[in-house]
Amino acid sequence: MSRVIRRSFSRALGGEELWPGTGNTETFARWLDKEHPIRWSWDTYARTKARYELASTDGTWAHLRIHRLRHPREADGLVRKLAAEGKGAH
Repeated sequence: MSRVIRRSFSRALGGEELWPGTGNTETFARWLDKEHPIRWSWDTYARTKARYELASTDGTWAHLRIHRLRHPREADGLVRKLAAEGKGAH
């Protein structure tokens, strides 16, 4: 939630287009609209989290390895780890 709020705030403050060339800009007035990213994230968070937790414990997906990243800064380390594992698989 903090990331979606920060991004929306920054876009609204700076008048940044959501998709360049479309004229679609962020405004504070739209923050409570049902389709706005903040409202959508808030409304769907619990349901989405429960769905992913169920999928991660469901035996249907037992053959898959799940990597849970809690912060974007963890992505580079995971990519390096997976790349190293992939080199050893050949």
